[in-house]
Amino acid sequence: MAEKATELKVFKVSYICDKCGEGEMVVHRNYSYCPENPEYPHTCNKCDYTEKFRKKYPANRYKELK
Repeated sequence: MAEKATELKVFKVSYICDKCGEGEMVVHRNYSYCPENPEYPHTCNKCDYTEKFRKKYPANRYKELK
């Protein structure tokens, strides 16, 4: 098999706080992962509201450039 390199554009995906509507939800650094309940605790960087998500934020998304 041969390798193929493709140019990508990177996008930062943030989750805006449902409580204050201004801050971004950020995943806790020291969380305990549980395979039976894969949720990640996040805290708003503005109002300290805490919520759990099944994804980690901020996240990266990629788009292939042609």
